[in-house]
This record gives sequence, C-alpha cells and structure tokens, in this order.
Amino acid sequence: MLPIPKSVQYPMLPHPKYRADIDGLRAIAVLAVIAFHAFPLSVMAGYTGVDVFFVISGFLISTITFSSLEQGQFSFVEFYGRRIKRIFPSLIVVMITSYVFGWLVLFADEFAQLGKHITGGATFVSNFLLWSEAGYFDNASETKPLLHLWSLGIEEQFYILWPFLLWSTYKRHIGFLLVTLSILFCSFLLNLTAVLQHHDDVAFFSPYTRFWELMVGGVLAYLNIHKPHLITRKPNINATAGLLLLLGGLSMLRGHNAYPGYRALMPVMGTFLLISAGPNAWINRHIMANRLLVGIGLISYPLYLWHWVLFSYLWILEGGVPDMSTIMKAIALSFLLALITYWFIERTVKLNKTGAIMGINITMGLVVLMVLLGAIGFLTFKQDGVSSRVANSYARKYDEPTSFVGDPRPQTNSCQEMLGMPPISNESCLSNTKHPEYLILGDSHADSFYAAINMQGSSLPALKIAKSNTLPFVAYVTHRVRDSADHFGKSILVVNHALHTAAQYESIKTIVLVTSGHNYFSELNGIYKADTDEKLTLPAAERAFVAGYSDLISRFTGMGKRVIFVTEWPDLDYSPHSFIPRSFNLKSITHDDVMARVAVEKKQSAYQKLVSEIKRRNPGVLIYDTLPVFCDAINCRAKDEKNIYYIDKDHLSLSGSRRVLIDFLGWIKKQDVMH
Repeated sequence: MLPIPKSVQYPMLPHPKYRADIDGLRAIAVLAVIAFHAFPLSVMAGYTGVDVFFVISGFLISTITFSSLEQGQFSFVEFYGRRIKRIFPSLIVVMITSYVFGWLVLFADEFAQLGKHITGGATFVSNFLLWSEAGYFDNASETKPLLHLWSLGIEEQFYILWPFLLWSTYKRHIGFLLVTLSILFCSFLLNLTAVLQHHDDVAFFSPYTRFWELMVGGVLAYLNIHKPHLITRKPNINATAGLLLLLGGLSMLRGHNAYPGYRALMPVMGTFLLISAGPNAWINRHIMANRLLVGIGLISYPLYLWHWVLFSYLWILEGGVPDMSTIMKAIALSFLLALITYWFIERTVKLNKTGAIMGINITMGLVVLMVLLGAIGFLTFKQDGVSSRVANSYARKYDEPTSFVGDPRPQTNSCQEMLGMPPISNESCLSNTKHPEYLILGDSHADSFYAAINMQGSSLPALKIAKSNTLPFVAYVTHRVRDSADHFGKSILVVNHALHTAAQYESIKTIVLVTSGHNYFSELNGIYKADTDEKLTLPAAERAFVAGYSDLISRFTGMGKRVIFVTEWPDLDYSPHSFIPRSFNLKSITHDDVMARVAVEKKQSAYQKLVSEIKRRNPGVLIYDTLPVFCDAINCRAKDEKNIYYIDKDHLSLSGSRRVLIDFLGWIKKQDVMH
C-alpha cells in the first residue's frame, strides 16, 4: 500500500494542504477512463474522468497561483520548475518506451505517425495535432498509442497561460474572480456554440472550449481561499450531491460526440461539489479518503499514461479488439508499470533534496531530454517512419505499403492550375488535361477511382470533382450524424459546380458517378432532405438514394452526356495492416485478406437492389460492376503477392486504383464497340 503524505512543504510557493480525498477523486477519474478504454460498450461515459482531472487541476493550480501572488511570493521559475518535475519524468519514460517498442513492431507509416505524436506530446500540442487529424481518412484511434496525450496538452496550455494572465491582471489590480468568471463564461459559450454547430472536433480538442472546466476549479479555489463560508455550510449535502452527479454522468451519458457541451456539467459540477465539501464531509472522509482509492490516486498520472499505450499496442498487434483475458492482463500491467514509475521516477525527482543548484540542473536536464525526444519524433516523421527497420521488412515486399498517415494519393493538377477554375470550399477538383472527356463525380471513392487516372501516362483525359462523404444530390444531403463539415448547402454547392462544369465543357462526353453505397445507411451516417436536420428513416433514405441519382442522371443525359454508374467495391472486414505479418505478433498469425464472394454479395445485397432500381428508372445509364476486379467466382481478395489494394477498409490504394482503371478501360472499349 502506498503511504499517504501528511503534508507537502515547498520552499517558496504556498501550496494547498494535502487532501487525501482529492487523490481518491483522482482514482475514480482514472479508473473511469481505463474502464471506458477497456470496455467501451459497458462503460460508455468513462471519458468523463478527464473532466474530473481538469477541475482538480484548475483548483490546485489556481490555489497556488492566487495565494502566492497575494502573498508576494510568486515565482515563474519556481512555478514552472515544479510543473516540469511533476509532469516530465513519467511522460519522458512512457514516450521513450513507446518509441522503442514502435521501432521494433510498427510498419513505417505507423511509426511515422508515432513520431509525429511524440513531437506533439513533447511540445504539448497533441490536442491540436489530433484535432487536425480528425478527418475522413484518419485512422482508428485505437492505433494511436499516444492519443491520450490530448488532455495533457490542454492542461499544459492552461499551466503556461494561466499564471501569466493572473500575474498581469494582478499587477493591474483586476480581481481574480472577475478574470476567472469571464474566461469561464466565454469558454463555456464557445463550447456550446461548437456543439450546436456540429463542430465536434473543435469542442472536444480545443483548449478554448475546454478551459471553462479548469476555470470551474479556479472559481472553487478563489471561494475556498476568500469565501469558504459560502461553500462549507452543508458539506455532507454538497458531497452527496457531487457524488450523485459524478456517478450519474458515468451511468447516463452516452457517446462522446457533441461533447463536452452542456452534458459535461454533470461531472464538472459533481467534482466542484465534492471538493467544496472539504475533507471532513462523511463521503470524502470515509469513501474518497479510503486508502485503496488514495493509493490509486497517487499513481493516477503514470497509470493514465501507461494504460492507453498498452491497450493501443495490443490492438495493433492483435489486428483488432483484444480478448477479455488479454485486456485484464494489460490493466494489471498498467498498474505495475504505474507503481514502478511512481516509486522509482516520480518520487525520486520529487523528494530530491540536493539543493537549489542541483534542482535547477535536474529541471534543465528534463527540458533537454524532452526537446531531444521531440526532435527525434520529428525526424522519424520526416523520414517516413524509417522504412529500413527490420519491423518494416514484411511491408517492404509490397510495392505500395498501406498508409494511415493520410491520403497518400498525389494531389497535383488542380482544376485551378489546369482549367482556371476557382477553388470551391470542401471540394477536391483535379484534372489531368485542359480538354477533359470524362467527368468523375462522387465522394472519397471517386478520389480512389481517380488516383490512377491522375498519374502521369494515364490514357483517360478526365476531370474529377469530389467531396468526402457526399452523395451527389441536389435535393438531399449526406453527412455523418455529427459532421459539421458536410452540413447542408456545402455539398449541394459542389454538385452544382459539377453540373455547371459538364454544361460548360463540350469536350466532356461521359459522366462517371463513383460513390460508396451501403455506408450511407448506417447509424453514424445518413441521408437528409435538404434544409432539414432530420435523418431519413431507412426506407425513406433508400427511396432518396434512388430518386437523388435518377434526378442527377436525368440532368446529365439532358445535356447529351453518357452516364456511367460505378458500383462499390468490396469493403474489408479488417484493416489492411492486419494482412501483413509483423516482426512480433501476439497471435502469430495475420487476418486473412480473402473474403468469400457470397459474403460480399450478401453484404451488398440491399445496395445492389437500389442500383438495379436506378437502372430500371434510367435505362440509358451504364453500370460498371467493380466486383469482378477483386473477385473470382469464389473469393474476393484485398492484395496479391506484390500489391495491397486498400489504404483502409474501403478506400483503394494507388495499386487498387490502377487495377480498377485497367479493367475500366477495357470495359469502356467494349461499350464503345457495342454502342
């Protein structure tokens, strides 16, 4: 059992008296996060543990800063020195371990991404990096071992900005409470606005939409110092209400989309009330200050750092969700590593009594190590994950390894430079000629289809207009349930641009429609009638799919254009990475890249019925079936001995795009002969 410190004394800055119940609260927060990551379908709101950490940090840091400024004892050197000694040691160890293990097991693209995230972690901008990556081609969060550093980034940004702001306002005789409440109000308003406008990535990762949670802790710190009578009148009621709100949030909230929003008030205010109740409230004294919870709270920081790294690498090595036994072993190992890190690293640095000069040297040493680590991560990213490593040897046998770092297809030959077209917001517009004969129109699958066409030497003179996650309709729009980027008019603007372009260029004789199919009929994705915010029911969405395409086809045929409808290729059951043997595999096998054709056809059956109905209503449209490109009579394949055809579960690699293009060109010749 870990010892519970009676008090913590520092030579310069005033420090809040140690409260065991706050460590107990930390334990609840970290256990909630671990449970959410280990059992996401059972503990669906465990992510609210991060909100608890934010309030605690806001309370403790604000208490130190308020008190030291008012007592004339504040020192930036002392403040940041303490933060560095508290945060850097464990973080450095975890990131070095992640890097070394990644060197041994990750493919080049995965290792390049890890390098980028190490740089983000070392510079405390992980939240901004993940915010920028939260796009259509972003890989699964489970394959990012340092994903969880986003919350640490927000806390560090708070640590950097908050003391400077308080110091400058204090010099100008502006009250701490006024500053804290002003930031709280503005940040909370930005948070609500982001959620209401469906900017979920902004709301979740931005410090501007998260600082209000830390400011709640700041308000509590001010009241605790200057007006304790306002918050300690009924401590047992406060503690009971706080615990109920905390547990209520854990049991009632579902999904982290549209979060934090107003829903975060439950864990935030629950934490506020529990801390405000003080150490003598019955719940805080007997439950929160329980020695087991306090012991977990003391190691909560390294425990938070280690657990996700282990979970993520397990996911990567197993090629999917680990089984229950493996997850439980990972949790146990997380606790063991956290204990070792706490005892031999955190406490060693924290309890160092070698004097001021040595203390400064330790601090500077930690800073230098962090800078070096960030530089190593950056070089790894710039060198594309050091593909010469042994861990990447299996991937090197393929001409074009899979890539999760981003969409690897070349984005040259823009419509602006080739045709003088002004760019359209949210649109991908490319052309390989000044006189296009084909117009490729659709969503990100149109990007996949066009990738090989855009390569030098392609014999198909074509223009592509595409927008991710968009069916090319005028009366209907498509977007993920919480996807602001595709909200209403933007997709229609892209479709209208395609219609205008087809009418403008007489050289364009053929329209090729390429989109995903069954993915638009899911819980996460949907079809909406234009200018409404109501997702269509499945039968209505299927009717809209047929009607939308029929309308579009009639518009193009009315211009005298030939229209080709490209059916969707097979979706994969696993990430392409799981088809390649690793230097180290937990199960010593890879997932099979071969799928039974009958299973693929069954998965597409509802979609194919809609395609048949589109053909029935529009007899002149030509249907190009992509299944024969990847499937024989028995099986469908995602790779051959030299090529992997996909970059993720449903988007083609350049190799896959070439395969489709070669078949499509042969098919076109046959159609020209027949017609």
